[in-house]
Amino acid sequence: MLSLVRSYAARPADEWKPLFYRILDNRILDMQRRRTVRGRVMSLLPFGARDRDGAVEGEEDPIEQAPSPVAAPLEQLEMEEAIGALESAIAALPDRQRQCFLLRNFEAGDMRMPALIEPLEGSGSKVDWNNMHAVGTDHPGANYEYPEASYERRVEIENQHKTYILGFLWTMANNPRVPEDIRKRAATYGLPKDEFTDNGGWPWMIYIREARRMIGDYVMTQHDCEGTKSAPDPVALGSFGMDSHCVQHFVTGKGTVQNEGVIWRVPPKPYGISYRSVIPKVGECENLFVPICLSTSHVAHGSIRMEPVFMALSQSCAVAASLAIGENVPVQKIAYPALAEKLLAAGQVIRYPHNPRSIAVEREKATP
Repeated sequence: MLSLVRSYAARPADEWKPLFYRILDNRILDMQRRRTVRGRVMSLLPFGARDRDGAVEGEEDPIEQAPSPVAAPLEQLEMEEAIGALESAIAALPDRQRQCFLLRNFEAGDMRMPALIEPLEGSGSKVDWNNMHAVGTDHPGANYEYPEASYERRVEIENQHKTYILGFLWTMANNPRVPEDIRKRAATYGLPKDEFTDNGGWPWMIYIREARRMIGDYVMTQHDCEGTKSAPDPVALGSFGMDSHCVQHFVTGKGTVQNEGVIWRVPPKPYGISYRSVIPKVGECENLFVPICLSTSHVAHGSIRMEPVFMALSQSCAVAASLAIGENVPVQKIAYPALAEKLLAAGQVIRYPHNPRSIAVEREKATP
């Protein structure tokens, strides 16, 4: 019961019962394994009076006396506090000091250009700069407050990113600790002179890949992307790789800085995105569609987030909205076969591989 309270007090009350029984099952399994191991150990010791668990009367249990592989609670707490203090110190470093990570990474032997800009680099064409390798233009940890922050605080966070990125580019082109060939390449880069001319060539809006998302009756997860689970009510397809940049730097037990959160896994084939992931749960808002901040896990969102997918989801939501208005029903009450028939008739691809007979199949499903 203490484990339940300590770990799951914030979970909904209707989840407590199954969680309690799961904890109880684990405790029973642990006890059974313990008895088995103790019995095997005792069988190797001199015979004597044993209880039903195999313990010798009057002797100490060697398993009980064995040193714990886990640090004592106080030692563990001190270690966690020390690591937390180091991580906080890293997050509080000024941008110039944070860029020392880049310089130290070069000095450690990583001579790669820390950006994904090939193959257009040097062609005279505009190039989209993308973070790459161990230390790049990403500003891990600086964005955590953004989703819940005030508009004033958001402007501050955006300016922090701008300062960091411009400082990163200047460092790449000017600091003598940067390898010479990379320094020369970086010195040729600059902001487009014909874009955002009223803001020094800098975009007015920061790129927000992911923030708050709705939780629907169906949550798209890595299982959907990898094909181990399939939504029965798809309204669009996704196929891009599950992609996440570094979400934070953390300090290892050895005192080194490590990146955490980098993901790149390509789905084996296109996968369906559930209609229920773009609408609220049953019993919640009845006239809302959410094709952008839809119900997904962090990993699945890294794949679904592509603009063509958002366009397809938005088209499907528009068709569903017309059905809901025409039938005067909540968005949760739309019959999926009827929706699928209309989507297919409009040229929407909702299953892979695409079946030319899909319209007839969905019409059959919709027929009473």
